[in-house]
Amino acid sequence: MSWKRFIRLTAVIAVFDLVVTSLDNRAQDIVLVGVLVVCAAIAPVVRWRWRRRLKALRALPPDEAARAVDELPEWERAAARIALDLVTSAEATAPPEGCTFSYGRTPKALREGTFWFSAAVPIIALVVIMINPGIQDRWYLVAMAVFFTVSVGVQLRSWDREGETIQVTSSGLRAVSGDGVVTGMLWSEVAAIRNRRLLGRVEIHAVDGRRCIRVRYTLVDFTRFMELVVAHLKDAGERAAAYRR
Repeated sequence: MSWKRFIRLTAVIAVFDLVVTSLDNRAQDIVLVGVLVVCAAIAPVVRWRWRRRLKALRALPPDEAARAVDELPEWERAAARIALDLVTSAEATAPPEGCTFSYGRTPKALREGTFWFSAAVPIIALVVIMINPGIQDRWYLVAMAVFFTVSVGVQLRSWDREGETIQVTSSGLRAVSGDGVVTGMLWSEVAAIRNRRLLGRVEIHAVDGRRCIRVRYTLVDFTRFMELVVAHLKDAGERAAAYRR
């Protein structure tokens, strides 16, 4: 997480907290229900915008479509190039020794700041409830304490995932987790690639149904990674078709 994203998220939470605590109980319930409705509407809206963007790109001449795709954010650029079939084997091949991709590391100061802030909020909320058991916003404080307690675990897990590396070779994929667990997959074993936009990642599934390599959009040079994967899968498909003939 970058400093700018952290500051924006903190500002949104602070403003929302001030607004909610300044309202009466009925108004708080209405606001919380409204937030749930908005969150539920995010997924269909995101999918609708994506389909609309792809439809507009398909209507453009190839050269203009390629230039428009290059102006998109990195993870959207990769998904658009795949959807529009702009990736070719000639422009995306891995060297014999393979290409290794990794994730950017969250700055240490930001990690420590968000961790201790998330750990302090539940403690403060519980202390307030213990001092004043009859406080009006008791359940709101409890919910906030639970939320930030869960966020501590989420942060620790996401920081561990930043130590993962993924290698693309001529034979397949090799993912190594931060604690040394290796997941390998040959190109001939890839059954499907699923784009999980709301989770911010793609999932590469093996034909056996047991192995799955999850690659987040925050992978450094994510566009290059996806181009290599698609190019190698095309080559594997062409070789399999030629073998069957």
